[in-house]
Amino acid sequence: MTWVKLCGMTRREDVEAAVAAGVDAVGFVIAAESSRRVTPDEAAELGDGIEAARYLVSVGLSARELLEAARTSRVDGVQPHGAGARQSAAAALAEGY
Repeated sequence: MTWVKLCGMTRREDVEAAVAAGVDAVGFVIAAESSRRVTPDEAAELGDGIEAARYLVSVGLSARELLEAARTSRVDGVQPHGAGARQSAAAALAEGY
């Protein structure tokens, strides 16, 4: 079985269409450099009440920043990239993300 996550969601109708199509997860990008960037508050709104896992994609955040954004976004998991990604991932794992 293939597991599917669609990232870069910025509109609720796209999130709903992805879930209706049967994705396992959706991703919300909070990287400042991304044209698909949303804020943690927007990610929370976009993912509210959906029947798929929600992931937060970040670049270069410290562990503290990533955990704060994950809590605000109410996501199920995180996908950190860039400087400090290992430390941020370890901290997120310890917190249950």
